[in-house]
This record gives sequence, C-alpha cells and structure tokens, in this order.
Amino acid sequence: MKTEKEHILVNINALDKCFENKYMENILFKDCDFSNQNLSSISFIGCEFVNCNLSGVKLYDTRLNEVVFNESKLVGVDFGLFNDFICKMEFRRSIMDFSVFPKKKLAKTQFIECSMKECSFEETDLSGVLFDKVDLERTSFIGCNLSKADFYTAYHYEIDAEANLLTHARFSLSEVKGLLSKYKLKIEE
Repeated sequence: MKTEKEHILVNINALDKCFENKYMENILFKDCDFSNQNLSSISFIGCEFVNCNLSGVKLYDTRLNEVVFNESKLVGVDFGLFNDFICKMEFRRSIMDFSVFPKKKLAKTQFIECSMKECSFEETDLSGVLFDKVDLERTSFIGCNLSKADFYTAYHYEIDAEANLLTHARFSLSEVKGLLSKYKLKIEE
C-alpha cells in the first residue's frame, strides 16, 4: 500500500483546521492529534497516519480504503460505524486496546506488531487476516469468520473454536492453548 503521498500534514490537532474537504486522497498525516474528534462521513483513500493519536474518534459512515495506521494510537475506537463497502486497512505497531469491530468485513486486513488488548470482534469477517506479533490479551471473538486467519505469531489470545469459523486458520503450537482455555484443561509441555 506504499505510494508517494501528494500532501503531508504534520502536527495538526484539529481536522477542521487543515481542510474542510470530506474526501482525502494520498495524504500523509504525521504527528497529528485527532483524539475524540468526529471524522464521520469523510473518505480517506490511500492515506497514511504515522505517529498519530486517533483514540476515541467517531467514524460514522467514514470510508477507509488503502489506509495505513503506523505507530499510531487508536484506543477505544468503535470501528462498527465506518463504511466497509470498499475497505482495505493495515495497522502497524499501533496501540488499539479497547476498540470494537462488530459486524464488519475486514477480510485480509493486516495487524502487525499491535497491542489489541480487550478488543471485541463480534460477527466480523476476519478471513485471511494476519495477526503478526499482536497481543490479543482478553480480546473476544464471537461468531467470527476466522478462516485462513494467521495467528502464528500472535499471543495471549483465547478463541472459542465452537463459536467461530476456524477452517484453515494458522496457530503456533506454543499458543494453541488459547483455543482450549474454555475447557479448563491442564496442558503441560
């Protein structure tokens, strides 16, 4: 998803100060603080957020296509409200704790070296998703399509194999205990 950005916006602390446009394409946002702001009905196409704070942002009907969040903070974000019609996102080295992803189509999304503690995925299409070195401590997966999802380097996850579709999902042997936790088994090496 790397392309040359047409515009670079640095140290912006309020979205309405930098533009009134509801369509943003090929913009690099660097060191910006948009925490708790309303980003509803904005289309972000080919944009990248680097070292930005987007905690608690409102995403009602927001479009996120070819968007990369790199070393950013997205704590407590309700991703259930954004428009996932055409959606492709990538999260790298970001803090996403306490965020929720209900009933979204996130197939093939990449989460790389992120903290996703106490997040919630409910009836979410996570087919083909990559969780690479992601901390999923106390994150819940309920009624999700996790077919072909890659959890090989993820850790601290607990996934109910009976409540989710796991066909061809990939797990490491050392963390597979997270699939059996509900059975209260004693697993020894």
